[in-house]
Amino acid sequence: MSAALEKMSYAELLALQTKTQELIDQQREQALIDVVAQVRELAEKNGIEISDILAKLGGNGSGEKAVKTRKKVQPKYQHPTDPDIKWSGQGMTPKWVLAYIGTDNFDKTNPEHVAKRDELLISALQ
Repeated sequence: MSAALEKMSYAELLALQTKTQELIDQQREQALIDVVAQVRELAEKNGIEISDILAKLGGNGSGEKAVKTRKKVQPKYQHPTDPDIKWSGQGMTPKWVLAYIGTDNFDKTNPEHVAKRDELLISALQ
């Protein structure tokens, strides 16, 4: 077969590639249909709901990954003058914390930065 391919023109090879991709897509779709049928049959035979299987796989039944809900993190730090402004300590350091520390960039290896930040701990302010 490789000898036959080598004799084909560029246009013929592109046409063959297109036809091959179409056949691959069709075969994949049929294989997917067959696997889904097998899974449904196996689930039914074992008394298991498809939604339970999808939940174990991390799917939501629509073919897309389930959106994981994040637990709300409790704030650890509080603005020194406005108790309604708080920060969990995760993510980027807020500007008000940087201003309190007196720097443009928080350096967690700098003991002075850490000590100043820890003055804003909610438990330390109460």
